[in-house]
Amino acid sequence: MAATHRFEVVVAPEDDAPARTEPTARGRDEVPADQAAPLPDEAAQALLEWIEASKLPVTAEVVDGRLQVRSSSRDALSECQALIALHDQGLPLRFTNHA
Repeated sequence: MAATHRFEVVVAPEDDAPARTEPTARGRDEVPADQAAPLPDEAAQALLEWIEASKLPVTAEVVDGRLQVRSSSRDALSECQALIALHDQGLPLRFTNHA
C-alpha cells in the first residue's frame, strides 16, 4: 500500500504572534497548524469546491477549521498547493509541512 502524504491549510497567525525561527525541511516559511487561525467556513467551502473541480487525485476535508488534503502522490499535493494559492480568498493562507 502506498504511503499517504498530507498538508493542512490554515490562516497565518497575526503579526504579533511568535515567529517560527527554525528552518523547515524544504526551506519554506511554513507555520505549524497550532500557531495559526482556523479558516472561515465560507473560505474553507470555496477551497473544497475548487479542489474537487480540479479533479486532482487528492482527498480534502475540513477538520476543526483546517483544510486537510491527502494523497498518495506528493506531486498531486504540490499541484493542489499551487491551485489553492491561485484561489485568492483575501486571507494570508499558510501550508503546514507535508507529512
